[in-house]
Amino acid sequence: MSGQTRRLLLVGLGNPLREHSRHNCGKYVVDHIADILKFRWSTHKKINGEVANGSIILTPVEDIPKPGSKSKLAESSEPVKSDQAKVENRVETWLLKSNEFMNLNGLSVRSALKTLNIKASDMFVFHDDMDVDLGKFKLKTRGSPK
Repeated sequence: MSGQTRRLLLVGLGNPLREHSRHNCGKYVVDHIADILKFRWSTHKKINGEVANGSIILTPVEDIPKPGSKSKLAESSEPVKSDQAKVENRVETWLLKSNEFMNLNGLSVRSALKTLNIKASDMFVFHDDMDVDLGKFKLKTRGSPK
């Protein structure tokens, strides 16, 4: 994706006015991500939600050392061109907490995708699922929440 910055949208679904509801676990996830990345939240009226953004550097899976193994970088005698890798793997990352109720969150999400010029394929949605035990998660790459 040379010359073009990749953009990513992480959406945390929930309900307003019910802070301690299981429905808000998606919002808790993106809050935690924002805390880790030191992203700051602000209200975005056009999207009808709170947004936070910044850049992150993605590490290709094959470059992550397996537990107990030596890092490829430690074994290499070649100098590491970290600045080039950082630029190539930089992702402009947006977090969204919709101010809509669960059954209307799609309006806010659609507005965010359009306003921020992000493809739906570059979006991850965090939400509760009563069919999944509390503390567990499932990962889907397509389709409806079910």
